[in-house]
Amino acid sequence: YLLIFLLLFVFLLKIGALKFSVDFSIILDKKFIPIYTYAAFSIIAVGTSLLLLNIDTIMIEHYLTLKEVAIYGPSVYIAGTIIIPSRGLNTIVAPLISQGWAKYDVSSIESLYIRSAIVPLIISIFLFLIIWFNIDLLMMILGEVFGQGKYVILFLSLGQIVNIATGINGIILTTSKYYKVDFYFQISLVVITVTLNIIFIPLYGINGAALATGVAIATHNSLRSIYVYFRFKMHPFSPKTIAVLVIGIIFFAIISIIPPFENIWINSIVYSRLISIVYWLIIYFVKASDDINKQMNIILDKLIGNKF
Repeated sequence: YLLIFLLLFVFLLKIGALKFSVDFSIILDKKFIPIYTYAAFSIIAVGTSLLLLNIDTIMIEHYLTLKEVAIYGPSVYIAGTIIIPSRGLNTIVAPLISQGWAKYDVSSIESLYIRSAIVPLIISIFLFLIIWFNIDLLMMILGEVFGQGKYVILFLSLGQIVNIATGINGIILTTSKYYKVDFYFQISLVVITVTLNIIFIPLYGINGAALATGVAIATHNSLRSIYVYFRFKMHPFSPKTIAVLVIGIIFFAIISIIPPFENIWINSIVYSRLISIVYWLIIYFVKASDDINKQMNIILDKLIGNKF
């Protein structure tokens, strides 16, 4: 970051673009009030999101002990891996949605809404399936103390899958003229999360905290999607969404009944590869996503030299 800063500084200095004067009359101009208002709501919304990242941990420490916090932490990070594809895609999609609103091109926004939901959903369900199949191995690696977060991973992952399935509803709201509404949704998420944690942590410990967070995330994003639908008449769901969810459920059920090898490492290597191959072949042949199929065609063409 320092290197980038220095390079930019030298470049701007060289072209004579650096100016250090401040015109307060411009800053106080009333025409900038909408920008300041938007910035204020955005900052508060981001602050709320940061609070949500730690609220379950804080409440676990309040109701239980720091030992449970230490056990909870690694499981949160493991479950968090399934939302990496969604976060990466959201960074790309956000400016495109903003551009769509600027042109009021609702059809392109709706198309992005659908496409940006199905692709991360397919990848995230796959990551979850691999994690869940290897959950006992993961818990063994974490050890007797830290390896108690099996159902923490399950509940948090299911909540995030609902989040991913509902698509970029948050981006659509925050880039539209109804951006203030998303702030109220964030506040409601905090209230729901705190309330559910108060109920579930005393009953179920760290599993209760994960259940509370998972339910809160799923509820929050479902309500936000409902609002987007009634406000803009668009949603991210299609028959392909149902197909992917059904495939995920079937694989989850199969994983639960697969007879394991005696050696847990061999079990992991063999079945993980088998699950991966079968899952992606099914996704390919049911044509769950045109974008994924295009990429798979490129890979298959390079591997075996034939056009699919």
